[in-house]
Amino acid sequence: MSQKKRLVGRHANSSEDAGPKTFGELNFGGARLGDARRTKRLIRIADAIMRHPGGSLPEKMGAPAELEALYHLMKWSLHTHFEVDRFVPTKIKVTPTAGGEHDERAVMDCMIESNRTYAMDRGYARFDLFNRIVDAGSSYVCRIRDNSVFTVLEEKPLTEADLAAC
Repeated sequence: MSQKKRLVGRHANSSEDAGPKTFGELNFGGARLGDARRTKRLIRIADAIMRHPGGSLPEKMGAPAELEALYHLMKWSLHTHFEVDRFVPTKIKVTPTAGGEHDERAVMDCMIESNRTYAMDRGYARFDLFNRIVDAGSSYVCRIRDNSVFTVLEEKPLTEADLAAC
């Protein structure tokens, strides 16, 4: 019995057996989803999506059971800081999709950092949130609600080069 324990202990600490980590392991291996099986599922799904970046979710997942696992996992929200120029996530907070303290807007309030640009949908349009982002030394882009009232302070016409890039 002690020989078996030593083998397990040596195996668990052996860096030779670790091998290279996958995208899912690197980015989501530390996710605490309340059950280790959920974390393994998240890793599997992330790796499947990275193997097939184009196409639909059924095409990415392959087997119907894997697609069902993805849909089940989507009851969780991934709040992500993403470095666009390096194409890597730098901070991820995983929460249940349950509202309250886990609501996207509540989590956003807790994740504000300096030197970031936050892109948000109109559900985040709150002046107190915008002010906290600016106070932290960051910027934001937010789609406004249809009923928003605003005054245009300045218009900047697009150049021919701007129009050609569209």
